[in-house]
Amino acid sequence: MGRAHEIETLVAALTALADEPRIGFVFSGGGAGWQQLRRLQQQYRWTHVHFLPYQPQEKLLSLLNLSDVHLVSLRAGLEGWLVPSKFYASLAVGRPVIYIGPAASEVAQQLQIHACGWQITPGRPGELLDLLCRLDPATCQAAGLRGRAALLAHWDKPQALARWQQLLVQWDIPHELEHQP
Repeated sequence: MGRAHEIETLVAALTALADEPRIGFVFSGGGAGWQQLRRLQQQYRWTHVHFLPYQPQEKLLSLLNLSDVHLVSLRAGLEGWLVPSKFYASLAVGRPVIYIGPAASEVAQQLQIHACGWQITPGRPGELLDLLCRLDPATCQAAGLRGRAALLAHWDKPQALARWQQLLVQWDIPHELEHQP
């Protein structure tokens, strides 16, 4: 959770959900936002929020499969410049995404096209609270399956390599460069 991630909306929701026993949060990794959330968790003694350090690659799949839904965020003004990589990791494990970020971003558009998650307007924690309180496992599972299907159809390795090959041809890159590792 770095400087590009919007966390203010999340902080307001975490505070409001402090006494909701059905909803818990696990954050793994690091970054400026992660540290800020960690300090707030200690300050407010949130028992529904847990932190794990960066995980080794062999534990990553288990970690990604831990939750019913994944949170992804992006600060306004960065749409068109960044797509949080966690979006694709979430789809890869068949988890839907709650995206806190601009509606005009790539992530928000793909969530809408593929019905694999929900976009929350930054600065509107009530939207996030409402969504979290009404989600159920069946809804999350169905959205996650749609996300996994979208990933396989549009963003897996064969599709990515084919797009790169199209760019190389379009840019008329010499063939000897195309085969170098």
